[in-house]
Amino acid sequence: MSDLITIVIADDHPVFRHGLRDIIEAETSMHIVAEAGDGEAALQQIRQQQPTIAVLDLDMPKISGLDVAKLVFKEDLPTSVIILTIYDDEDLFDRAMDLGAMGYLIKETAVDDIVRGISTVAEGGYYVSPRLSQHVMKKNPAFNTGVQERLGLLKLTPSERRILKLIAQDVTSSQVAEKLAISVKTVEQHRTNISRKLDLSGHYSLQRFALQHKEHI
Repeated sequence: MSDLITIVIADDHPVFRHGLRDIIEAETSMHIVAEAGDGEAALQQIRQQQPTIAVLDLDMPKISGLDVAKLVFKEDLPTSVIILTIYDDEDLFDRAMDLGAMGYLIKETAVDDIVRGISTVAEGGYYVSPRLSQHVMKKNPAFNTGVQERLGLLKLTPSERRILKLIAQDVTSSQVAEKLAISVKTVEQHRTNISRKLDLSGHYSLQRFALQHKEHI
């Protein structure tokens, strides 16, 4: 993966598209090379720009996101596809994965997931909205037990992931509090919430998890 992740983003709702653009462009490692409001324009931009990632709305005028994805793979373009949709329908998800999509984001949580999703897919991994994580385990054999555990990370907020990343550096709650300029009590509350979301129990289980999965946090 090159240092800069190039992206084409396509959605027929300008306000939503511009919101994602602002979030993505805030990342120094990411650059949007083109935008499109329909599938036909999206495909044209993907052919011209050959970006690292194409973020495609499933429902677009002229050509749907799934049909654009199908053509991207048929033409063997060097672009990984992330599908955006308002639907958490498992059949649509299956169609997208069968076409070779590497990411599948529910729009409701896309603002929180988009940067992590792009980074993960650019590194050659899969990224799926948390509410579909159990289904993807059954659908795609590439997801082993270790990946299933890492899918739990998708449930965490950005603040919780920052804290977990520090825990993976084997620092104490007091040191985390100092680094993030928050109280130790707040750190402990975050630790409790993280453990609950990851279904962990026991005093050292969170630290053990963080150390085991530090490369993916």
